[in-house]
Amino acid sequence: MSFETHSASPGVFHFLSGMCYNKGGLEIVCVEEAVMLTESVTLQLPVNLYKRIQTAARTTQRPMETFLLDAVTTALPLLNDLPPALADDVSNLALLNDAALWREARRTWSASEQEQLDDLLYRKEAGDLDKKGQRALDHLLAEYDRLMLMRAQAALLLKQRGYDVTDPATLNVSAKSS
Repeated sequence: MSFETHSASPGVFHFLSGMCYNKGGLEIVCVEEAVMLTESVTLQLPVNLYKRIQTAARTTQRPMETFLLDAVTTALPLLNDLPPALADDVSNLALLNDAALWREARRTWSASEQEQLDDLLYRKEAGDLDKKGQRALDHLLAEYDRLMLMRAQAALLLKQRGYDVTDPATLNVSAKSS
């Protein structure tokens, strides 16, 4: 990366609207890209949690720092938008090894679940869906949304770990839900 500086003062650089600035407000023009700012955080973790993280990082063959950064990055945007139980399930995907992530990314509904959904949707379209049927449809649609979210998050994690998930065929290998 190359910088054109308008001052020789050292400092921490911040990227803003195509310009980089240091804390003193002196302008630095970025020629290629901005520097990623980082902050250090020290956490006191329970021993059992530390060991789980250490084992998961070792299992995924990644440094603990990288594993934790990916886990936090993956989990945070979802926490505000999802029900707590679903946010936990999605966040826990980051703890899975690659083989388990591939299973999750390929998970599908059973034929009977799909038939039930198709039937309820047909009955709704025909105007023949009572309140009980509507509740069943709402439940199935919520489960379908959950399945798709889990699959998408698993695929994202696989991509972050260096796998090519751009070909839909790699995700369409059957892995029935349990």
